[in-house]
Amino acid sequence: VQRRGGDLPRWRSRVDGARQAVAWAFRSVTAEPPSAVLDDVLRRLPAQDVGMDLIGEEAAPARPPKDRLRWLKITVMVLLAALVLGVGAWTVWSQFTRPGIVHRVDQSEDLFTTSENPARDGGTAQAFLSRDQNSGYVTVSGMPQLPDGQAYQVWLYPDDGTAPASLGTFDANGFGEPVTFRGLDRFAAVGITVEPSSGSEVPTTDTLVGVDLDPTAHTGPRYGGRPSTN
Repeated sequence: VQRRGGDLPRWRSRVDGARQAVAWAFRSVTAEPPSAVLDDVLRRLPAQDVGMDLIGEEAAPARPPKDRLRWLKITVMVLLAALVLGVGAWTVWSQFTRPGIVHRVDQSEDLFTTSENPARDGGTAQAFLSRDQNSGYVTVSGMPQLPDGQAYQVWLYPDDGTAPASLGTFDANGFGEPVTFRGLDRFAAVGITVEPSSGSEVPTTDTLVGVDLDPTAHTGPRYGGRPSTN
């Protein structure tokens, strides 16, 4: 017994030395574990099957809170951008398009409607003005047809006496829509002349019909009036 008891520590010392030698000899050798090791271990633990779905390759990981916050910010920014674009589009429509100007003038509290001014060779012109909107428009109807190569040209005459600004050329059928303008505070009158169909830089003929754009110069102003239906 004493001899066997004395051999046991010696035997264990040799085993430990052998293990250390093997570990030192293979210290630089690395190896990847087989890919099926985890599946084999899990299959041997039936009590753990409840968690298999949580680690499956097809299971979608929960989105971290930071990702949800980032998507929320992106959504809010997109909505704000859409709102800004909508407001900008409405502003452009209201300020610069013909329907927008007509709408604003017609809805203004200080809308002034002139009388229907007769043209020299037939037809009439009528103005609708709003100083609050600093805008106005002119309706023209009943103008006679012109020979080929000629057109009606509408002019805005500044109140400082400088050269008039053209609002475009029209044929007799081209006055179906109102002729709109902005900057009422800078202009004194609207006039229509006959010019070449390509238009002129300044009027070259006598005015066929003119409309005064100063509401105070008219007798019996009709504030809040609406376009004539005649």
